[in-house]
Amino acid sequence: MAVVYPSLVEVIQTDTFEEWRIKTNSMIAHAEAAAANIGNLSFLHTDSATTIVDAINEVDAHADTNRDNIGIMDDINPAIKDTTIVKTLNKSYSTLVEYIDTSVANEKTEREAADAALQSELNITQAAVGLEVTGSFLPFSTSTYMTTATTIADAIAKLDIEAKRLDDRQRKTAFTLGDEDDNGYLIFTSGTNYIGNNYIDGDGNAAAKVRHSLEVLDSQVRLNADEIGKNDNTIDNMQDEIAALMTSVGTNGSGYYIIDTRNTYANTHIVRENIRIIDDNLDLLYVATENTLPALIENLDNRITSEHNYFQALNGDMAALDPAIFSTNVVGSLNALYALLQPLLDGDDSTKFVRRAGDIMSGNLEVRGAISATTSNGNITSTGDISAFV
Repeated sequence: MAVVYPSLVEVIQTDTFEEWRIKTNSMIAHAEAAAANIGNLSFLHTDSATTIVDAINEVDAHADTNRDNIGIMDDINPAIKDTTIVKTLNKSYSTLVEYIDTSVANEKTEREAADAALQSELNITQAAVGLEVTGSFLPFSTSTYMTTATTIADAIAKLDIEAKRLDDRQRKTAFTLGDEDDNGYLIFTSGTNYIGNNYIDGDGNAAAKVRHSLEVLDSQVRLNADEIGKNDNTIDNMQDEIAALMTSVGTNGSGYYIIDTRNTYANTHIVRENIRIIDDNLDLLYVATENTLPALIENLDNRITSEHNYFQALNGDMAALDPAIFSTNVVGSLNALYALLQPLLDGDDSTKFVRRAGDIMSGNLEVRGAISATTSNGNITSTGDISAFV
């Protein structure tokens, strides 16, 4: 609490000692009151502590500095500004807390939604990869190459090993079939017997699938087989014709002529040579007959005419023969007569001729001429009429 200053009085020369004492004491009291109100300078925390003015000036300088550092209240954002710095700080704190709480809540909601989406995606990924719901490894119990795998990486490694083995085999197969490119096509390099060849043309380029090439070759082989089949039939027919021709010509399986022991001139195994020999002999025959053949033919014709006249005079006119045995020549007539006598000569009982004793003839007997018997006891017995014409 501030000390009240005593009133100051002026000491004059006319004052008595008592008045001077009282006024002096009053000034002492005033000084003590000032000292009490000002305080002890030793208690100052300012750098300047020798006088009140220095301390105040220092504080004023600090106040100016603080004002500059703190700034002007009017420059505070209206959203957080209040009547005092303390209130402004408290309002700022409240706003910050509210913002942080709201942001944290929003962040929590967003994070939870994102976590749920991530968990869903993780579940899908785990299912796609083949993991348990907990994310643990699910063994490939029914697989071919991954039954012993303990992790996805281990399974991939086993598949990689098998893929490498199959790739090596495929490359060996490709090497066996011919080089291939990265797409699995056979590469027919220039200069080989594939590029621009008859059948495998790679669909118009220098690469062809093995399957396509095989299909093209298979189709061509089929066409060739059909043509070969036709050729086989043609060859078979030709073989038959050749065999018939060889039989007609008279050659053996090697094509050599089989010499007929009855031949007079064709006595070599070469048909052409035999023809030449026969041709030579024919030429000789032609030369020989050119001069003698007309006379021989004339003599032969005369002989035939003579023989014909002789035969006709000897045998009579053929036109006079019975119609039953008529023929254009003697041989034919004799054969016709023999055919009529054949049953009788063979002893056929079904004929109408009576040949020996004991034979029975049914029906009427007409005899136009004499009846004679070769023995004295021969006779004819009849149960019916016998008509005879002499």
